[in-house]
Amino acid sequence: SVSPTSIVAGGSVTATWSGIAAPTSTDWIGLYPVGAPDTYTSGISWQYTTGAASGNLPYAIPSTTPPGTYELRLFTNFTYTRIGKSNAFTVTVPPQASLSVSPTSIVAGGSVTATWNNITAPTSTDWIGLYVPGAPDTYTYNLSWRYTTGGASGNVPFTIPATLAPGTYELRLFTNFTYTRIAKSNTFTVTASQQASLSVSPTSIV
Repeated sequence: SVSPTSIVAGGSVTATWSGIAAPTSTDWIGLYPVGAPDTYTSGISWQYTTGAASGNLPYAIPSTTPPGTYELRLFTNFTYTRIGKSNAFTVTVPPQASLSVSPTSIVAGGSVTATWNNITAPTSTDWIGLYVPGAPDTYTYNLSWRYTTGGASGNVPFTIPATLAPGTYELRLFTNFTYTRIAKSNTFTVTASQQASLSVSPTSIV
């Protein structure tokens, strides 16, 4: 049997078995789509049991598993002789990370608020970078950056460099101090910083 009956890809279910008449150390459990044949090519993943006639263990569902209905199957002694099949359970897609910026217009040298949600595996070195839309996710095109708070969701102020040219920009969210991008914000406009002015009157003086 399997519990729970719904799991996000990348999570873990509990596989429970009992009644193996002749248990071996190479009895194993495989993850299969419901209705698929008991073959190597049809299986998604597998792991050994504990070698006992009855027991339970956590079974990790690969993060690459497509959404759908699956079951676990119990095979004996590292063969494809199936001796048990679980209840069906559903695998869903993990929520996607998101990133937004407010306000949508800012003077160079000011600060916007970067808000993110749903980082599935947050780290203390997740970071946010400032980019021109369409630019590659590389160091060369990164105009400024800062870390997140390390939380799955949150918000931080993001300072826009005073030297940044007026134009349209976006923030991008990267994981664990790499250039693996997991979210991109809405675009926002940066305008030139206001210049100080000085005037004199009258225009003629003795």
